[in-house]
Amino acid sequence: MPYGKGGVSVPLARKYGVTVVGCDIVEAYVYEATEFARTQGVSHLCDFEVEDLRCSAPKN
Repeated sequence: MPYGKGGVSVPLARKYGVTVVGCDIVEAYVYEATEFARTQGVSHLCDFEVEDLRCSAPKN
């Protein structure tokens, strides 16, 4: 599973019980990550959102 589709965050949530937040600009990837979290039983620990982080990052 590619990283943008929950390939790292979902296993971390499952193994360690941590809360994860994931953002991707591709809506289909966010949907797939959300579904992956659901099938792994960790949807309550995962929050995936469609967002362009270049527009959200603080400016220095």
